[in-house]
Amino acid sequence: MRRFNKTVFAAGVTLGLLAGGTAAVANADDSAPEHTAPDSLRGVAPEGLKIGGAAAGGGHHGAADYPDPFHFDEEYRELIATEFSSLTPENQLKWDHLRPAPGEYDFADADAIVEFAEQNDQVVRGHTLFWHSQNPEWVENGDFTPEELREILHDHITTVVERYAGRIDQWEVANEIFHEDGTLRMEDNIWLRELGTDIIADAFHWAHEADPDALLFFNDYNVEGINAKTDGYYALITDLLEQGVPVHGFGLQSHLGTMYGYDPSLPDNLARFGDLGLKTAITELDVRMDLTGGEPTPEMIEEQNEFFAFVLESCLAEASCDSFTLWGASDKYSWVPVTFEGEGSATPWTDDLERKPAYYAMYDILLAASGNDSVDDADGAADGGAADADAQGDATGDADASDADVNAGADTDATADADVNAGTDTDASADADGADGAANGADDSAAPQPDDTEPVEDTPQAPVDETPVDEAPADAAADDDQKTDTSGTDLAATGGSATPLVFGAAGLLMALGLTFLIARRVQTQS
Repeated sequence: MRRFNKTVFAAGVTLGLLAGGTAAVANADDSAPEHTAPDSLRGVAPEGLKIGGAAAGGGHHGAADYPDPFHFDEEYRELIATEFSSLTPENQLKWDHLRPAPGEYDFADADAIVEFAEQNDQVVRGHTLFWHSQNPEWVENGDFTPEELREILHDHITTVVERYAGRIDQWEVANEIFHEDGTLRMEDNIWLRELGTDIIADAFHWAHEADPDALLFFNDYNVEGINAKTDGYYALITDLLEQGVPVHGFGLQSHLGTMYGYDPSLPDNLARFGDLGLKTAITELDVRMDLTGGEPTPEMIEEQNEFFAFVLESCLAEASCDSFTLWGASDKYSWVPVTFEGEGSATPWTDDLERKPAYYAMYDILLAASGNDSVDDADGAADGGAADADAQGDATGDADASDADVNAGADTDATADADVNAGTDTDASADADGADGAANGADDSAAPQPDDTEPVEDTPQAPVDETPVDEAPADAAADDDQKTDTSGTDLAATGGSATPLVFGAAGLLMALGLTFLIARRVQTQS
């Protein structure tokens, strides 16, 4: 009986230690920040969805008071290696960065990004081959005959795509070729103006011949909803497909602004292009805010969260959408403040690379969509990326300040399109067409504000002149109901940390060991 009592006492001590350890861990979790898990967006994304980011450099960065981000900011390099499974060179593959003179190519920066991506298990999107903005002076003012100009374009597409065959798996071949009214840019696009509309099909054929395995896309801003611009693309692509032209995808830049509303027809628009047999992709998402009054208000932050959530949920809901790219991984390096005076805070990371509420809004949606009930499962993918983040730190390459990729809201390609109108595309095509810009931040169609039931007329953004300004788009997209999927909420709320598991296992081993020792002592004394 004495042995039994002591054994029961020993078991009681063990259970008490286990209970105490469990309670301590539970209390620690309760007091922890809501999102402390060391994983990433790429880590919690559902299988088959690439989470992308722009690799900052060139364009507006050349005139900034910091060195080229991709080559010299190690913390930034670690972030883009960890968070993203896809990279898009922000400016480093654009003509004015890649083609310093006739017959010359400077691949140093683009090579460094592709090598970095391969080291970190990332795919690469090529941006871009055929565009009206950020062309070098020798192209725009070269006084070439149509035959000479055609051969220059042919040589460029063939040389660039062949160089990265098997390494860049998706190319944004034709970028921003339509105005907001659904007509082609026949005046400001040198290739269309001098060579005619047939050059569009030629560009896709040449790219396909250079790399038959690469997927070839159209890409533009203000094409999130069903409107005149997207109708133009739909008709053109339908015609090209009937001719057997190798068009494989449609990219929606998605440069949005909380002050412009959004087009709720995004899901339907993605679906109609998917029904053509195309891949669809969100290629340059950012959501800028009006900061003329100072820091963003809580209401503005919540609205921004909803924008990011709406676009992500729309992509997740469409089978053809398997690539979701954020245009920037730090407000410090965003083209928005450079392009739109008084606007900014457009990315999910602060200047100091801290995660913002918008980051966690997307994180929760991805976690729920993937069905992950353990953040730890996602960690592996992200960690693999950061490992070699420094490998290419000293890769050479011009910062190419000239890249007007600022895309003042126009397209991120830097053509300060006056199209900006709300954010033309991020390519910065400063289109002098004030109209174009309007599309960029403000979709043509009226869009309800997040909490409104009545549509609110989009307010056009101040047009940006079409001179290469450095990126400039900004489409307005206010997201509709942000999913509050709870399938991954518990982990997100507790931080999804592996700490409880570690302490739980350690506590169990200690308790079992203590039980054994006490039991031995009981036997000895009995």
